[in-house]
Order: sequence, then C-alpha cells, then structure tokens
Amino acid sequence: MLKPVLKLVIVYNAPVNEYSVCAHNQSADEAQRLVETWGEHLLEGCKLLAIEQHSRHSKEAAQDCKTCRYTVKHKSGLTPTPKFVRRD
Repeated sequence: MLKPVLKLVIVYNAPVNEYSVCAHNQSADEAQRLVETWGEHLLEGCKLLAIEQHSRHSKEAAQDCKTCRYTVKHKSGLTPTPKFVRRD
C-alpha cells in the first residue's frame, strides 16, 4: 500500500530570499487549495510553494517544526538556500 503524499507549504519571499512555514502534514489536495486560495493575497514578490514531505512531521506548530526547516533547506530546490523567518 502506498503512503499518501504529504506536503508542507511555505511563503517564499524571493526578493529577499526568505521563507516562513505556513503549514505541514497536508495532503496534496489540501496544499493545492492553500496555494490557490491564499497565493493571490500575498505581497508582491511573495508566493506560496508546496514541497513534498517524506514523512509526517511533529504535531507542533509548523513555524516551530525543525524538520520542515530541514526539508526546505535540503529538498526545496531553492538556490541559494533561503533564510527562515518566523511569522506570527
């Protein structure tokens, strides 16, 4: 049986090469809905990106999840690696 694909969603600010984690442990459909619903409301230069997770992350808030930060750093394909910024 195949494991469901999980996604984490980040807000990526390309002009300053920074990101914050918006959500994690999302199904592909949930992540796509987030991107479609909220992507158009972001500041100019920012976009929502869904990145594949290889396993379920901790139950802590996405902003506090160190596994999410590791995934963005090593699996996002963004170069140079963006800086993490906490958004409250």
